[in-house]
Amino acid sequence: MDFSPDSNRFASASEDETVKIWCTRDWQVTRSFASQNGLNSAVIFSHDGRFIAVAETDCVLIREVVTGNIVQRLGLPSSEFPAQKLRFNFDSSRLACVLAAEYTCDSQIIEWEVSKSQPRTQVSFREFVCSISFSPQGGLIASTYDADFGGRIYRLRDITAEKSLREIDLSKFSAGGVPLNSPDREVIVLGNRCYGSSVQAISAAGDLLFTVPAIPSSTPIVSFAGDTSMLAITQSGVDEASTRLALFAADGRLIREFAGASPVSQILFSRDGDLLIAMSAMRSSAGVWRVSDGTFLAKSAPHCRVGRISPDGRWFVSGHVSLRVSDLTGVAR
Repeated sequence: MDFSPDSNRFASASEDETVKIWCTRDWQVTRSFASQNGLNSAVIFSHDGRFIAVAETDCVLIREVVTGNIVQRLGLPSSEFPAQKLRFNFDSSRLACVLAAEYTCDSQIIEWEVSKSQPRTQVSFREFVCSISFSPQGGLIASTYDADFGGRIYRLRDITAEKSLREIDLSKFSAGGVPLNSPDREVIVLGNRCYGSSVQAISAAGDLLFTVPAIPSSTPIVSFAGDTSMLAITQSGVDEASTRLALFAADGRLIREFAGASPVSQILFSRDGDLLIAMSAMRSSAGVWRVSDGTFLAKSAPHCRVGRISPDGRWFVSGHVSLRVSDLTGVAR
């Protein structure tokens, strides 16, 4: 699922093998596209909002949002790797896709010029691809994690220039899990979604910044604010009494804790950093807090495991089989 940059449209890919475009003024479906070949595994708007890219089983389709017309078909290699991430560059002239095997660390990155059907770049890894993004200079940047043969190596790669930008041996740190990058790629977090683990933040130079000790029988979940100045960490147990939700500064200083959190499955910050939403798959609900003082503002149900906040901060949407939409306008900030 994805919002258009102006928040006026929302795209959802569902298990009925359709992609729907919704008008956020009234939340009516304005376009519906049936899959041409199998499930739709990812969808993203271009930066100008004119196009959407939809990953299907054997291709990525670029469609005009208004007409629904297919303007480009980008073929995917015949493999069992589903497309898991799509990213446009800043002027939407290039598109990158991550394909990853479900139970192994096998992965591929493919990049196209949108005007051409043949890949510009195609590389394969025996590593997890943690993230992909385009730099302001136009380079395709990927972070990968190599856990083969007992090692734990984090790498930041410039795929376009075919060079390594950074390599950190993570085996000296006790926290587990696949690394999570901050938006500016200057901080790496270990322990995210790793049962029973502590949370450790590591600098780009490979130095330990801080550690949040483990809570027995809990699963940490971490999310960065968009400007990387803060990160929210939940250590979720089996009920509210064993769940902690806290806000930390990037240097590890505890800013505040949020009361009333249910076991958390996802944390979201609004783009302006004013609101924090913690989703609970266990409770099928979402709690909303004001970041500045920790005030609990609202609880909404039912909500699913995965959600999005619109760029203008008005809408919160979650969904699996159906969509649940909450208007955040009335939430006091």
